Amino acid sequence: MHRMRHYVAVFGLIAGATALSGSSAQANLIRNDPKLAFPDVLAAAINGRIEYDFDEATERGVLTVNNTPWEIAGSETSSFPIEHADGSNKSQFLRLVVDRNGMVIDDPLNTYELRGRIEADGQVFDGTLLTGTPTKLGWLDLGGTDMPQLGLDTFDADIDITGGALAKYYGDTAYMEFTPLIESTFEGSFANDFTGLKPVSNIRSYNSPEPFPIPEPTTIVVLLSGGAALLYRRHRRRSVAA
Repeated sequence: MHRMRHYVAVFGLIAGATALSGSSAQANLIRNDPKLAFPDVLAAAINGRIEYDFDEATERGVLTVNNTPWEIAGSETSSFPIEHADGSNKSQFLRLVVDRNGMVIDDPLNTYELRGRIEADGQVFDGTLLTGTPTKLGWLDLGGTDMPQLGLDTFDADIDITGGALAKYYGDTAYMEFTPLIESTFEGSFANDFTGLKPVSNIRSYNSPEPFPIPEPTTIVVLLSGGAALLYRRHRRRSVAA
């Protein structure tokens, strides 16, 4: 029950970020109205960071995202905590090389990695949980909102899955959203450096070939998760229409 409340809370933060967009917001998201799908790893970090460095000489930049995974939702009614892996800290890392227009360039630096330990319905997943190669990047610039100091810009990415203990539950591809909660300097351009702090994110599968292990749900959890899904879809529609 406590874990599901945390899932709803973090999910609401990501949904709320897109709900604040104003009439001047610039949007080029991969998915304007993403649906709930599972498994879904939720991450956030007080010390997490989004950083983009643009090289004018080569006209390409490198975008990196670091934060800490906290929970994996196996369905709308169940979630499990992500702990530190044996011998290393839990972590999530994304890096993409893009051109001045934000288009992903084929480069060996492009990578995604998720590490941690999960105990789910009697099964243990430990170490490298998921690896992949990002292939596409989208964004929503909220510079036109009434509260630009919040920096609630949103980015999303398509990722080709290449391995990890959770790979069989994600299938060939995954979809990731990430939002810096404070101090975003992104202004809709990839021809300039920018940063953002305290990023929250989720990475989910839309073509899971195998259901993630889940326990039997309870009635109150079903109600909570259903409400979160409705709120999320409503906010996404409002943000894109604005």
